[in-house]
Amino acid sequence: MRNKYVQLRILAGLIDVIVVYVPTVILAILFLKANFRTADIIGQLGFVVYNIVLITSNHGQTLGKKIAREYVLVNDELPDKALIAGIREVTKAIYFLPFVGWIFGILSITLCFFKGRMLHDYFGNSEVVLEKDMLRMEK
Repeated sequence: MRNKYVQLRILAGLIDVIVVYVPTVILAILFLKANFRTADIIGQLGFVVYNIVLITSNHGQTLGKKIAREYVLVNDELPDKALIAGIREVTKAIYFLPFVGWIFGILSITLCFFKGRMLHDYFGNSEVVLEKDMLRMEK
């Protein structure tokens, strides 16, 4: 069961990267004439903003999470949900770091296999649950 959960988490993340980050980088290079490093930073900013807006306004779902039937639950005891979601999403920038980002990615996936949460979930005081588990929690 944990294996399928991790696969869905990775799938959801990849969908969001393909839908937001990649087009933003391409558009920055084509229209802003940005070099790759600048376009990469613009893409990361777009990715972070996209995730914050959708997680706070779309019941904890981005497009990738909607397809994978996942929800992000941010700790409701904290006063500013957008700030906590922002911390969670900005933490994802470590996965884009040159040379070492892949190490953080593997560490995060390994952590997810054993604990059910990724690095950015811990930093953002959040949890990702599957739709079927969410329905069970509401009953």
